[in-house]
Amino acid sequence: MNDPGRARRGGVPAGSAQSVETPVIAAARTRSAPGEEIGVSSVAPSIEVRVVLVGKTGVDVALRLDTGVEVVRVRTPLEAVGELADITRASRPPRSVVIVGPDAGSVAEAGSEAARDFVSALRLLEPAVRVLRAGDPREAGLPFDCALP
Repeated sequence: MNDPGRARRGGVPAGSAQSVETPVIAAARTRSAPGEEIGVSSVAPSIEVRVVLVGKTGVDVALRLDTGVEVVRVRTPLEAVGELADITRASRPPRSVVIVGPDAGSVAEAGSEAARDFVSALRLLEPAVRVLRAGDPREAGLPFDCALP
């Protein structure tokens, strides 16, 4: 799993003086699958949310400063699906957020069939996943949950 295209970041235990609530963590907390509690996994208590970045999003640096966020960079939408489907990972944060950059091809186009299929695939794997689009908020819309400027 030492792919040079991916970078990971772990942190300190949530609730410590260094843990900070960011908008990405807040967004991840707002959605849960039916019957699922929102909380921190006992397997990985230091990571509250995993953020998968598809393409160039411009939020890498800010996310890496948050100790409760695991950041995974991937080059293609297919790699993002694979990241959510990876059952070999020993520790999985309780929430995942996928942020799609404007350079991620047709999946970055709100309303496109490719975007709908991409988000559907992610939600089949993890129903509570939040899918955000980075870039101009006026260009975002369904199937994305929201846009990051």
